[in-house]
Amino acid sequence: MDLFTMRVFAEGEAQAGQPGGSSMITMIIYLVAMIAIFYLLLIRPQKKREKEARKMLEALAVGDKIVTIGGIYGKITKLKEDTIEIVSGSGNEKSTIQLSRSSVKEVLTIKE
Repeated sequence: MDLFTMRVFAEGEAQAGQPGGSSMITMIIYLVAMIAIFYLLLIRPQKKREKEARKMLEALAVGDKIVTIGGIYGKITKLKEDTIEIVSGSGNEKSTIQLSRSSVKEVLTIKE
């Protein structure tokens, strides 16, 4: 056994006789630290992405060029409360498609 392992066993035996005072506090500190890390790495960035997506959907305007979640490129021709109408294609092969607002993945039009 190395010196570190012997020290860990010695501390464990010394704490075994105590009624769990300091070990309980360290467990609570670790639990709080894990929750804080979880919040900072997972929950907070997800809420930020959702907020940006909601802001983008609210800012849609007629004439914006967009890409849908399905990969369709088009230009918005009509806006309603929860649907949009886009024109896709070029030349004589243009198609009009009605979609849900939430199906917009990205706005390609640069606004100044």
